[in-house]
Amino acid sequence: MIEIKEATEKYANAWNAVVYQSNDGNINSLFEWRSLCQRLGFKPIYLIAEENSNLLGVMPACYDRRFLSEIAMSPPPLFVDYGGPCLINLPEKEKIKVSNGLISTFDQLARNCGASISNISSMATDQSLHSLLADLGFKVAERDYTLIVSLKEDLNYAWNYLIAGNARKAIRKAIKSGVVVDRQESSSALPDFYELYVDSMKRLGVLPCPYSIAKDMWRLMGSSNCMKVFFAKIKNECIAGVLFFTFRNSIIGYLSVSSKKYLKLQPNNLLYYEIIKYGYENNFPFIDYGAAQPNTGSFEFKKSMGGRPREIYSFKKVYSGSKLHLKYILQFPRTLITTAFNKYIFPTAFSKRLDEDTWRLFS
Repeated sequence: MIEIKEATEKYANAWNAVVYQSNDGNINSLFEWRSLCQRLGFKPIYLIAEENSNLLGVMPACYDRRFLSEIAMSPPPLFVDYGGPCLINLPEKEKIKVSNGLISTFDQLARNCGASISNISSMATDQSLHSLLADLGFKVAERDYTLIVSLKEDLNYAWNYLIAGNARKAIRKAIKSGVVVDRQESSSALPDFYELYVDSMKRLGVLPCPYSIAKDMWRLMGSSNCMKVFFAKIKNECIAGVLFFTFRNSIIGYLSVSSKKYLKLQPNNLLYYEIIKYGYENNFPFIDYGAAQPNTGSFEFKKSMGGRPREIYSFKKVYSGSKLHLKYILQFPRTLITTAFNKYIFPTAFSKRLDEDTWRLFS
């Protein structure tokens, strides 16, 4: 008999073994991030499907209980924008049964938590999974995309046929201006990266994550030996950085940060080109730049650097229409106020001293 239940620490190794076996497993699905969910103020909902002491599947999710959020989601909003159930290789009939058990339990726990809505995003093209979600009352939401770079050909092909002409021009400008790339993997990169991160978040009007959480995130990511950090430097000054992961046969982009002062030197184009070079050097078949909405600057930038859109299938289920309606009414003024505060009032120097409870309240 298949039992669906929430995972505890004792399942960590078995959980990760399933993630590495599953076609749908990704960096976001690893068990290490469960504790990070708690640090970020989410309630983890990490489900396992177990039969005769063997794990058949797992499903990482969480509940955001903040006022006007109240959303249950899989995957947790940590690194990539797609997740959902991860199953070992099973016959089709058993696969549907296990997926149904995991999603149904997630659905019920979301209701019990008081969520107004739940969301499941997946890259899986399996129509049986889509049909199962529809049968459980989940509806297809807005179209989301991630941008993938295929590295089947050589670097010369990528330069001439994948990277757009304006991006090639930007890369040449960065090199001509004296910008160089420094590849790092150690925890010593955190102070420089965090400083650029705070600067970038300030421009966006987003309250930066406290240094204490960033330090813990860095420790967790570094311990998995899959985190890479590239800096763009000029005269030994860090002017931009990109953090990404290697997982199985892919490179997964996570976060780009930069100094406003040096944006005109086009360091980000050079950094992304360096990621492409790194991919070829280490025989990765593709790079996932990460999600971006069409007609945005991020989407166009990633596309110009060789990314090709691939759909992320997003499914939503509404539990409380009235709560959701109130959320949408109040969300705009709340976003306007917090963005203005974070952008123009919040002192950048205070970021390292910001306590976690205050950050969770205002983020």
